[in-house]
Amino acid sequence: FPSHDTTLNSGLSVLINLKSSDDEFFRNMTGKHRYYVRQAQKQNIQWKFEKPIHLIKDFSLLVAEMARIKKKPKLSLSAKTLERLVSLCPEGVRILVGYFSNQPVAGAVLVGKGRKIWYLHAATNEEGRKLGASYAMIAEIVQRLRDEDVEEMDFGGLGPDTPAFQGPNH
Repeated sequence: FPSHDTTLNSGLSVLINLKSSDDEFFRNMTGKHRYYVRQAQKQNIQWKFEKPIHLIKDFSLLVAEMARIKKKPKLSLSAKTLERLVSLCPEGVRILVGYFSNQPVAGAVLVGKGRKIWYLHAATNEEGRKLGASYAMIAEIVQRLRDEDVEEMDFGGLGPDTPAFQGPNH
């Protein structure tokens, strides 16, 4: 087979040291982002971080809604694809979904092994955007992973010079 490079995302990332304290984690954010996180954490968002198989349906609905809102159908990640990922990496996949009024508003899929995790995919619907749920979600992920003794999260997929990466860059 001929050899060639394959790019999975932009090639740029931010590594989050999960061994740091909450104070240090927030100190490394801009004041604007600290404010957004604190405001979003005041919302009554209930977070579920359990066996991935229980959250696949809700997460895939979020991704489909986000793809529809952004008019980018290729953003969609089907429940079947997520089920396959979980079957291939049963111990390495984690899904977090946030609920507001018992409806999913934001979520993320994380993949990793041992003490390192990669932030694979995330989605927020219109209600989640109004609530700032994605900001609270990152803080929630950090706390949940710390509880599991994970030491590092690779945020992945940043592209400061690429308009398509505007959401993750922010």
